[in-house]
Amino acid sequence: MIRNYSEQYTSNWWAQTEKTLPTGSYLLSIILYSDASTTDSLGKNTLHPIFVTLGNIITWRRNKLDVKQLLAYLPIIKAKDDTQKISEEHKNIVRRTFHKSLKFLLSPLYDDNGIELELNNSIFWCFPRISMIISDWPEACTFALTYKSTKSNYPCHFCLVSKEDLSNINLNSNQIEPRSHNNMKLYYKNNTGKNVSIENVRNFFWSVPNINIYAATVPDRIYHLDLDLFQHQLNFTKILINKQCKKSVIDEMNRRVKLIPRYKDLKSFPNGFLHLTLLTASEYWSLMKIMIFIVDELYKDSGSLNFIKNNKITEVYLKWNKMYLLSRKENYEESDESINEWAKLFIELFKEHSKSELQFPKLHSWVFHICSSIHEFGAINRYTTETYESLHKDYVKKPYKLTNKKEIEKQIMKIICRKAIITESS
Repeated sequence: MIRNYSEQYTSNWWAQTEKTLPTGSYLLSIILYSDASTTDSLGKNTLHPIFVTLGNIITWRRNKLDVKQLLAYLPIIKAKDDTQKISEEHKNIVRRTFHKSLKFLLSPLYDDNGIELELNNSIFWCFPRISMIISDWPEACTFALTYKSTKSNYPCHFCLVSKEDLSNINLNSNQIEPRSHNNMKLYYKNNTGKNVSIENVRNFFWSVPNINIYAATVPDRIYHLDLDLFQHQLNFTKILINKQCKKSVIDEMNRRVKLIPRYKDLKSFPNGFLHLTLLTASEYWSLMKIMIFIVDELYKDSGSLNFIKNNKITEVYLKWNKMYLLSRKENYEESDESINEWAKLFIELFKEHSKSELQFPKLHSWVFHICSSIHEFGAINRYTTETYESLHKDYVKKPYKLTNKKEIEKQIMKIICRKAIITESS
């Protein structure tokens, strides 16, 4: 029987956590999101909001902006100069402050007696439990306290795969040791954290029940696919075609992009896309929709050795689209093989065109850990930073513009509190 994963209550984590709760009580799933955001276009000031929502709320409703609540602004430790900023002492202070702040914010959730929640004139006995943390890769490393460098020996915050094996999709489960609280605590206690690329700071989540912080920091679709892996695929396509064909073929790609007409929910590129360097997720999303038509029958095949035929390029974009649709599905079946099919062809075509030979942590985590994340927490469409990015405007950028740029944290907190009072009274 093929199992189907959709809402979080269909996941393994939900079933396992419910078994640990007293009879007659209910599980209250806490989902966190945090990411530092610049307050202005110059990037001189930064705030670090952390938001909370509930996994109990059905996904289509939870993905609305008003179902997410600002929990706090995490403290940002500033260095007095660049020398102090790069010092290991300062970095450890930043890490310890981050985790002590989380302990202060989240420890009250774990009352042994649970909480009483009033809903529709009924009282429910609930036990809050943090289920997952939605974040980009650097923020996930901050929660897991793993090294943020992609060049570290073990750059994956999910497991202990070596950097040399990041692009090896033929690994089996026996060759991948998952990170867990037990094995990471052991390295920490023995002062051998460097051997597994973890920071020399005690992780707050080691003492939190019903969570494995290394598995709970789930891969995010926008930062893994839209802004990273698709960007790589696009760049490597141009490199490959430019290397084995004439520049006129690249110009033809650009010409075809220009010819795509305006259409609802599809961004047009009247000047082409070759000159663009910093694209948004929505712009990459638009390119995903059209790239298969751009590369199809783009150049004639050659009989020379190691020549990549045009249909192979078309095929990798076809497989990408099939895989990407999986990331937006509301239901996921265990039998889906679209991720492996795309990854195998992606590596076959582009590995020799990558300076690192595709040793990307996000490629590895997407191939080896996204399915286990779906099993653990539900379909991937349930967790994305998409709507949280919009909240940065309401809770960081817009309030900042209303301040006099002095003691901005205090002023922003007052602005947010006034906004909350007005909203509640209306």
